[in-house]
Amino acid sequence: MSSMFSFGLQHTIRTAGDASTTFSTPFPQGLGNPQFKQSSNIGCMNCLQGERDVGHSLRECSRCKGVRYCSKECQIQDWPSHKPDCGHKVTVPRILIAACSDPRLSLFMQICCILKFKLFDSGDRAEEFISARFAVAIEPVDLVELGRIMTAPKDGRKVDATVADIQGMLQINGFEWEEPDDGLSSISLPDRSASVTLEVWRKEKARVVAAGFPGNPLVMLNILYPANGNVISLPLCISSAARDLVQKFMTKGFDMRCEPTKERKRLPFTIETCMEYMNSYIREDNHNRLHLRTKMRSQDVKVITDYKPREKNFLAGHLFVEKFARETIYKSMQLRITQTVGKFFYEAGLRG
Repeated sequence: MSSMFSFGLQHTIRTAGDASTTFSTPFPQGLGNPQFKQSSNIGCMNCLQGERDVGHSLRECSRCKGVRYCSKECQIQDWPSHKPDCGHKVTVPRILIAACSDPRLSLFMQICCILKFKLFDSGDRAEEFISARFAVAIEPVDLVELGRIMTAPKDGRKVDATVADIQGMLQINGFEWEEPDDGLSSISLPDRSASVTLEVWRKEKARVVAAGFPGNPLVMLNILYPANGNVISLPLCISSAARDLVQKFMTKGFDMRCEPTKERKRLPFTIETCMEYMNSYIREDNHNRLHLRTKMRSQDVKVITDYKPREKNFLAGHLFVEKFARETIYKSMQLRITQTVGKFFYEAGLRG
């Protein structure tokens, strides 16, 4: 059996006062490994168990090749969730897997977890089960297209007529963690046994310890696409390199090139700015080397056009509006959008 970690992976991150910081970091086999799609860390879409857990190879969906299952029974149970996406050339699950496989994105996912759960030192909460989730969406690459969708009639028919021609990209809209329900923060995950999820975490934690990293916390991470309920669940091992980078950013500041002017600014080092960094990194991938671009679909447009303030069962729209109000790249659009559909923002308590 191969080691859970892949060593020698190089990253270059710019910090305030430094030209750059380059380092190597160990990542779980499924995070940052070029063979990520074949990794047994990405388990059955229904029960989460990997090949090492079930003792045999997982079967791909014969139609889309984008998801895998441990049994016919699991495939049947997951079909209602997978059906809307199945048949597309680039499926949402495949995009989510590609996002997790990128070293820089997985590094900043670790950093978000470190900041939220205070995992600053080796051994911090290393034996605890921690669960977190990133909510993502597919958003137009072109800001003009985004503005057109946001100001379209609420029935969305005008946009839907040309939706197949709109180039979209993955964007991270929110970061959540397991806490008591506050009336808005809960996103429903597919029906899965809590005991199965905990068992997956325990097995991966044992592999982390066996690989010589007993002090590294392990977060059960869910990458969730609320528009149709697709989710990728996998354990995320918090590396010492990620902790070192957090300390550097906290000491020297966090500089980021801000869109659309490309001006480098020092920003507060928060979970929100880390998400903005990841979104900017994805947006700058004009040649789709990250494989995070796809055509917009009606369900993606619906997240933007059908938003209703603080409607609990449409949290995807709320997260999009929060992101739109928060991130620098939208500043030039906010006044125009607010003037056109002002109620859209004022009811949300957000102003451009």
